[in-house]
Amino acid sequence: MSIYAGGIKGYIKDKSNTPLPYATIFVKEKGTGTSANVDGFYRIALDTGIYTVTFQYLGYQSLTKTIRIGTNFSIINIELEEQAVELATVIVRDGNEDPAYTIMRKAIAKSKYHLNQLDSYKAKVYIKGSGRVTQAPNFLKKQLAKEGIDDKKAYVTESVNQVSYKRPNIFKERVLSIRSSGNDNNTGPNNFIFSSFYSPKIAGGISPLSPKAFAYYRFEYEGTYIDQGAEVNQIRVIPRVKGEQVFSGTINIIEDLWCIHSLDLAFNQLGIIYQIKQMRAPLQKKVWMPISYQFDVKAKLLGFAFIYKYISSISDYDIKLNPDLDGEKLVVIDEKVEAKTIKPSKSMLSGELEKELKGADKKLKSGGEVTRKELKQILKTYEKQEKKKTKTTNVVYNRSIEVDSSAHTLDSAYWATVRPIPLDNYELAGYRHIDSVAIAETGDVDSLKRFKKKKFKPTDLFFGGGYNLGKGQRIELKPLASSFNFNTVEGYHINYNLSYSKRYRKKNIFYLKPDIRYAFARKKVSGKLGLQYDFSKGYKKHTIGIEGGKYVQQLNADEPILQQVNTLTTLLAERNYIRLFEKTYLNLNTKFQLFDNLILSLNFENAQRNQLLNTSNHKIVDRTDLEYTPNIPINIELSDTRFEQHRASTFQTNITYKPFQKYRIRNNIKTEISNTSPSFSILYKKGLDDIFSGETDFDQVEFGAAYIHNFGVKSKLGAKVNYGFFPNTAAMTFLDFKHFIGNQTVFLTTAPNDSYRLLEYYNYSTTGDYLTANAYYQMRRFLATQILELRLLGIKENIFINYLNTDSFKNYAEVGYSIDNIFRLFRLEFVTSWQEWKYRDFGFRIGVATSLSDSL
Repeated sequence: MSIYAGGIKGYIKDKSNTPLPYATIFVKEKGTGTSANVDGFYRIALDTGIYTVTFQYLGYQSLTKTIRIGTNFSIINIELEEQAVELATVIVRDGNEDPAYTIMRKAIAKSKYHLNQLDSYKAKVYIKGSGRVTQAPNFLKKQLAKEGIDDKKAYVTESVNQVSYKRPNIFKERVLSIRSSGNDNNTGPNNFIFSSFYSPKIAGGISPLSPKAFAYYRFEYEGTYIDQGAEVNQIRVIPRVKGEQVFSGTINIIEDLWCIHSLDLAFNQLGIIYQIKQMRAPLQKKVWMPISYQFDVKAKLLGFAFIYKYISSISDYDIKLNPDLDGEKLVVIDEKVEAKTIKPSKSMLSGELEKELKGADKKLKSGGEVTRKELKQILKTYEKQEKKKTKTTNVVYNRSIEVDSSAHTLDSAYWATVRPIPLDNYELAGYRHIDSVAIAETGDVDSLKRFKKKKFKPTDLFFGGGYNLGKGQRIELKPLASSFNFNTVEGYHINYNLSYSKRYRKKNIFYLKPDIRYAFARKKVSGKLGLQYDFSKGYKKHTIGIEGGKYVQQLNADEPILQQVNTLTTLLAERNYIRLFEKTYLNLNTKFQLFDNLILSLNFENAQRNQLLNTSNHKIVDRTDLEYTPNIPINIELSDTRFEQHRASTFQTNITYKPFQKYRIRNNIKTEISNTSPSFSILYKKGLDDIFSGETDFDQVEFGAAYIHNFGVKSKLGAKVNYGFFPNTAAMTFLDFKHFIGNQTVFLTTAPNDSYRLLEYYNYSTTGDYLTANAYYQMRRFLATQILELRLLGIKENIFINYLNTDSFKNYAEVGYSIDNIFRLFRLEFVTSWQEWKYRDFGFRIGVATSLSDSL
């Protein structure tokens, strides 16, 4: 850590002597930005020398001073004047189009240029966040007070990070120091700080510089001002439809460069409202980079209200320009309203690249004028050429985070030297509380720098919990609260499971999963044990598993009804829908990622399968018009679905192909990005007669296709189709039929694109040909969501259609409508069913929100 001889400090205020909180200070020679505190006070330590220092605040004129730094701190108080925004002389064109649209068309056309402008950069990022609970349910206030949580103490976090970027998508973060006094409740700003508004999407929202921006936003020209020698256009960003995942506010665009100067935008995501302010500074003549961020965050959820504030300053920039894109004389023409009038001067691209692009930039070779469409094509060709140079063309971004071993051990004295923004009273109270607890427990004032292992408490057996044991080991306990249930086969029963995991070499994990079950009516103990090893070779993931034991499970292996739901319907409504059997088995399974987009799964099982009968007639509500039904399904193809005890050996293989799958790499672990490719699958299942005493003999083949497509933030379409048949049915029991995921309760616990709402669980299981199709279309604005307040709550609406056709059950369909994302947890559905195009039934269902249950 550098020791500086002197520096500058002082207050930044306006002409009325009002402090300008979190004003930005940028030191050109150091490539360093920092911020004042809430009182407008700043302090920057610098080596002796002469520096060019710029003081900035949104809505005010920047002030640049040349300052000589000696061996002491100089007091330099700054007074900023309000920015005078003038309406430039504009030409009114046909249709009276606002001049903001020409400005934004050019900025959008050049956004990919700015994304590729730097080959690499390094910088130091300081982030300070604070937040506190401003509202809580009355019945929880006493408990929260015991935990030291109230509206007088703030959650505080600080970190110093060394970041580096290498084009096109490699980002590395090294955490040099970090200190935290609580939980940020997922309000942290990293998704904004470590992303770019030049990208089509940022933090899940549509950027105002996205190629699709005009479908989501209106723009208004508010005027022009001069800042640091640049002409800046102030543009108002107005969502066409207000709601989540769109921005509103102002974005300031530099004339001719068509890059971001600064912005002040609001954003709503998952009920969290962000107010984002970003200031930029010219590191070089044509390169403006972020030097400070300010985030004001408000969140409300289930009776709680929180406020957070995050400040980030970026310093010590070291940038390397992309030699292919010099852009010295590039002139972007909006062909919609402008004609080419400027004489050619210089190509935007290097001569080497021009040869590679062949005819793509012929018009640029003779000069620097280029239309938006030409620029789009050139940059598209350029990126295509760049992708050929890398082996990971399907990786959207590659990010790694490394935490220094000393990051959590640095004391208060260290933070006093690196913290550019002093703590306020709320933040000091938050740190003091955590430190007092630490002193009481350990005698160590700086104990919050350490990670604490969660200690086991007896209540964790009931509510569940996870515990890090050190050296990559972890135990997860399932809550007993959800393990005690009832069915007519076992009576009351309890099953308890836990998971032990051990991580090797970061990417490889071994799992041990015991599960014990006791049935009170049968007075029997059963259980199973699973062993699993996940490992990687390069970026390819593989799994090997073995599981065995004696256990009770549903006839349909997809488990269409939750045990908890069946408990409620059985005891309170006398409707015992679940159907169970017992098996003593050994299962071997593997999954290999042969290529990035091709996965092979293999499964072999040998099992003795036993029929089970009802053993309990217990009920809480006794309905005189109903009786419990036997544990024997009704089926239209098989008059008697009972089976004798038998042994079955089955083999199953499944190949899944996702041709356009995209990935993200985080800490060298590669994971899929959902909804980036359709999925195609082929399943083959074989009953192996005379293999390990197997008594079944059948063949099943199934072809599947599935896709979820996001139409920006406006809507989403999910579809899934499966066709299958049994070429051989020589020896089968009802267990081997093709079963469908039906539902006969008011509760829906499966994905919206993977189940039927009103279909009986086993009536239409088949050994013949079958075709299933499920589709839903989710809309951000339809009927109820015409109301702005509902959209801001995250409410969405779905229309869905399900279809089933078998040899014995023709043309069954469901058509429904749902209100989705209620309290961000639930959806309410209204559905009708039809058979052979004739009305059959109507019902409503309560399900899990689509955002939580998509599973294609």
